[in-house]
Amino acid sequence: MKIIIHRGTHQIGGCATEISTESTRIIIDMGDELSLDDNYIPKVLEIDGVTNQRGTSCDAVLFTHFHPDHTLQLGCLACSQTPIYMGALTRDILLLSTQKMLRCAQYFNPKNDPIQAEKRKQKLLQLPRILNFAQNATLFKPDIPFTIGDITITPIECDHSAIDSYMFLIHADNKRILHTGDFRTNGFFGEYYMSQLAQKIGRVDAVIMEGTTLYSAMEDSAFFDPDILPAPQAETLHLPIPPPNAIFR
Repeated sequence: MKIIIHRGTHQIGGCATEISTESTRIIIDMGDELSLDDNYIPKVLEIDGVTNQRGTSCDAVLFTHFHPDHTLQLGCLACSQTPIYMGALTRDILLLSTQKMLRCAQYFNPKNDPIQAEKRKQKLLQLPRILNFAQNATLFKPDIPFTIGDITITPIECDHSAIDSYMFLIHADNKRILHTGDFRTNGFFGEYYMSQLAQKIGRVDAVIMEGTTLYSAMEDSAFFDPDILPAPQAETLHLPIPPPNAIFR
């Protein structure tokens, strides 16, 4: 089994992860990068065989939840026949939000602002493709495994600010990988889900997760080594980083 983090090791949002065996290749999440800069144009993902015709094609793309930093580059897929997997509510919300963006596109026509015009152009090109992929998506259910090639995936529902959010327990080549997606332990169901997690997952060989608050938790640890865990950097952050506990107005 091979794991490739195509984007997301030094930023929050816009992550894309590849897990493959000798015969199967899947991608988890394809979203826009986040930025505090309104003029920032998100970089388009470049993954050979996935967003272009170079290299081995992708067998499927899975989505952990509907937030745009996880889904909004779905339209960049090179092959219109790429199988898409997501939860039922994720599909419905993605369809409704994309349809609304298409209907409202005429009202977002920035004048004398080339940066915003370019952002709008990129999004308008992707929206019909996102709509088509979402309409034809395969829907999974919590705790019910499904198989893509020789990779078995079990969706595990978790608590997040987006409803219908999932972790993925991935089994292939006698290895077990947990892709956490975005989750929290302080939400409506967070404590319950975490109490059930060990029973559902068991032992795993590797965990893939966004470390949004990992660095601040590790800084005071006696085992902290900045050479092993470098400080996270928002790669799309073009404004000064605010001090801790800063209040935005």
